Amino acid sequence: LVGLIPAIRSSRAEARGAIGESRGSTAGRHRRRVQTALLAAEIALAVLLLGSAGVLTKSFWHLNRLDPGLDAAGLSRFYIRPGADRVETPDDFERYFGELDTRLEALPGIAGVATISQAPVTGDGGVVGYYAADRPPAEGAEVPRARWRQVSSDYFDVAGIPILEGRRFTRFDAEGAEPVVILSRQAATELFPDRDPLGRRIVTGFERQPVTVVGVAGDVRILGPAEATPSVVYRPYPQTAAVMERFGVGGTDVVVRAGAASSALAAAIRQSVRDVDPFALLTGFETIPSALADTLAGRRTTLVLLSIFAGGALLLGAIGIYGVTGYLVRDRRRELAVRVAVGASEARVVLEVLAGVLRVGAVGAAVGAAASLSLAGVLRHFVVHTAPVDFGVLGAAVLLVVVVTLLASLLPARSAGRCDPVEVLAGDV
Repeated sequence: LVGLIPAIRSSRAEARGAIGESRGSTAGRHRRRVQTALLAAEIALAVLLLGSAGVLTKSFWHLNRLDPGLDAAGLSRFYIRPGADRVETPDDFERYFGELDTRLEALPGIAGVATISQAPVTGDGGVVGYYAADRPPAEGAEVPRARWRQVSSDYFDVAGIPILEGRRFTRFDAEGAEPVVILSRQAATELFPDRDPLGRRIVTGFERQPVTVVGVAGDVRILGPAEATPSVVYRPYPQTAAVMERFGVGGTDVVVRAGAASSALAAAIRQSVRDVDPFALLTGFETIPSALADTLAGRRTTLVLLSIFAGGALLLGAIGIYGVTGYLVRDRRRELAVRVAVGASEARVVLEVLAGVLRVGAVGAAVGAAASLSLAGVLRHFVVHTAPVDFGVLGAAVLLVVVVTLLASLLPARSAGRCDPVEVLAGDV
């Protein structure tokens, strides 16, 4: 509306031939002030929206370039719940998924298969309190929290998660062997900021017995790129029988490393699962890259909408600038004609008109920039790994709006410089 009002009023005034009537009058001056204010508001809104869209674009670009902590390319996952009575004990679980892994690894194109209680980027999963066994928390003190994951021994290799210290799980980390755990780097730093974590023992809320740290894995953004990297505790499936019996032996996520995900691969996996267990429930087949992208869907929608609004504001701003500049040029046609008649060059008249528009544009841009700074607190909720106030982005938005302002007012300004003073002054007599 702000963009169209000046253009509509200008065209109506031209059709009525009423420009001359308002010249020098209080109504005419009031109209010019209103239109100038609308023009400044228009420019301010364009700067505000363009600056905000620019910051969101930069944030989104950073999020897409963040290292998720694993090798997502070629990695897929699905959830499987065995059929009734097939898995009732931890031993049943081991046999069932051992057979399934063997079947899946025999499929063409599959390089590895592993199981995890909750695959990365597909859900929150279990959260548990944990602490160093030799440094128990004081009574009433807050206990650190971590994501708790059960994994098969080859999970880190299949998922492409580096082991930074110590070792991976092996087939020797079986039931009855010394209970072991792998911490994410953040978990290790949280519990042992001043000590080597390897060989230390920790206690988790799911298991009251201490377990020994044998490795430190790289941090994984298991909640998505936009979320903080959580602490993670990894335990081998064979050693979590007590937990499985406590909460029930249910389904699990299976991660598959393949050359490329395809509908044919998904169909082959489903057939292999049916061969092992015709009554198994298999859901949620998806690639990890698509799961990562899904976590950013809401931010992508916000970015697209804000970019559309910013583009619309800029377009309507250009229309309004053109209309207001044309109106003001026509309103000053006698004054400009006199200047041309006494020797003012076309370039000088054009520059004078552009300078007047630029002054209004500078005021609008300054207001828009100030509004962007004042709304930084709101924008902070939508950006990650990027400051809500980016003076480079804001400066680019101001520059773009100023350039559009000058281009939109160039045609009316050139029309003013080319006016015929004899024709204009004769028409006023």
